[in-house]
Amino acid sequence: MKKIKLLLLFLLFGHYSSAEDYRTIQKSDSQRNFVFSIIKDGDKEIAKFCLVNPEHFYFFSIESDRDLFPNIEKNIWLLSERKDRGFPVAAILVDFSNQIKIKRSFSLKYLLLKLASPYLRKVEIFSPKKISQRFLIGTEIEDKDYYGVMVINSHLDVNGAKKILRQITGVGKVWLITPILDDFPIKLVSFETGLPVTIYESNRNHSAYTCIFLAGTNK
Repeated sequence: MKKIKLLLLFLLFGHYSSAEDYRTIQKSDSQRNFVFSIIKDGDKEIAKFCLVNPEHFYFFSIESDRDLFPNIEKNIWLLSERKDRGFPVAAILVDFSNQIKIKRSFSLKYLLLKLASPYLRKVEIFSPKKISQRFLIGTEIEDKDYYGVMVINSHLDVNGAKKILRQITGVGKVWLITPILDDFPIKLVSFETGLPVTIYESNRNHSAYTCIFLAGTNK
C-alpha cells in the first residue's frame, strides 16, 4: 500500500524526483488528465513517458466524425462542443492512415482491443517484434488502471524497458508492458491557456490525424 501511495503522489502531483542516476521532469494539466515525464540519465534524455487517466479521455475518429477529419486540430473545439465535452483540456492525436500492413498473429494482448471502437480494432497497434522504441504501459494506482506510452531513444526489449521503469522513484506495480509499432504519428496537446500547446509530437509538423482521444471540462 505504501508503494501505491508513493506512485500516486509521484504521478499526480508532477514533482521533480530522482532515483540513482535517473531523474524525471514532469508536466501535467491542472486536472491531472495526463502526466508527461522526461526521463534523463544525468544530462542525457533516454525516454519519455505519458500516463493518462482513461476515464477522462473520450475516443473519436474519422469514422465517427468524418467531416472534422483529417483537419481535426483546427476542429477540436467544434468536436468538443458537438460531443458535449465542454472546453478542450487535453488531446492525444494519432494518424493510422499510412501504417505498414503486417500479418497479425493471435496473442492474448489483442484482448485489450476487444471492447475498443471498431476503428481501433481495424488498425495495428502492437508490434510483432520483440524490440521497439515504444511500449504500452499499464499501471495500477489505488485499485484503478492507468495507461501510458513510453518512448525510448533506443530499441529495447521488454526487459530493457522494465529496467528504465524500475529506476524511477515511486513506480510500483506494472501489470502491462508490451512493444507497440512506431510507424504512426502521435501528438499530445494541452489547452491550459485556452490555446493548444504541444507537449510532445513524434513527427514534427505532421498535420493530418485520423483519430483523437479528447479530455474536456465536462467529464
